[in-house]
Amino acid sequence: MVRQRILVSCADFSTTEGFITCLDFDGRKFQLLNEIIIPHPNPKIAVQGKGITGMCHGSSGTVWAAFSNLIAHIRLDDGTIIETIQDDKFNDLHDLNIKDGKLVAVNSGNESIDFIDIQSGRIERFDLLGESLREKTRKVTVKSDTKPHLHHVSTITYNDQNEMVLAFFNQQRIINIDNWGQIGPKMPSPIHDLQFFNNKFHWTTICGKKYTFDDEISVIDLAEHGLKIGWTRGLRLLDSGFIIGTTAIRESNVNFFSHLTKINNSDVKGRISWIPPSIDQKAIHYEFENSETRKVYSII
Repeated sequence: MVRQRILVSCADFSTTEGFITCLDFDGRKFQLLNEIIIPHPNPKIAVQGKGITGMCHGSSGTVWAAFSNLIAHIRLDDGTIIETIQDDKFNDLHDLNIKDGKLVAVNSGNESIDFIDIQSGRIERFDLLGESLREKTRKVTVKSDTKPHLHHVSTITYNDQNEMVLAFFNQQRIINIDNWGQIGPKMPSPIHDLQFFNNKFHWTTICGKKYTFDDEISVIDLAEHGLKIGWTRGLRLLDSGFIIGTTAIRESNVNFFSHLTKINNSDVKGRISWIPPSIDQKAIHYEFENSETRKVYSII
């Protein structure tokens, strides 16, 4: 197996800092290279426990990272913040990608997909509510709690026809926005990560399952690999299996997790796991040093 550098964006339940954990994976074990701790660039709007909620590669050893209400361009070798992008309507940012020279941010709290010109900073929004529903929503600020959202889009991808495909957390469905087609069936629990890889759709649900769809659907249940299921977030697809993240279950999220998933695990720690293509192979895990308080968001 070709060695892989794995970047994991994280948070801690008790702080407002963001964490980027850099790991080497050689197919046999994960090795910690370094961990960058990044204070929120604007402490006045920092939200405890959010940390870095989404992340994608930039250029020349950088990443773009979402702090739920602000986007930062970060140099990986030393954690220096090169620039930030702020907007009054950023609220509970999730997935972050780059497409056609623009940042694509899933602005869950604002119920929009935001396209940000990297050069000018100009933002164009794909509104998921429309004028009538938008008029009925409460005022949104960068620190306001807008739950329950109507859609709460968690992730975005594009298929080989360049069509926008969104995963709706609350509806537990995946929709092709360009043709209004549904991808696969309604899920038994909310969807967090969606990617199009090797001409197939791949996604995770927070209850510990990973699905693949190309006209037919197949599922891998993490429980079958001996994992105690926690809040499942973060997905990195490899030619040899995939890497998936687990957020720690704490007193503050155990009831919500149990309600959504019907799973009553209360002592799960934060980790990432490589899941092999065959049940005959053993999964490989990396448990974070502060695993009891670690939240995992994205893996790139």
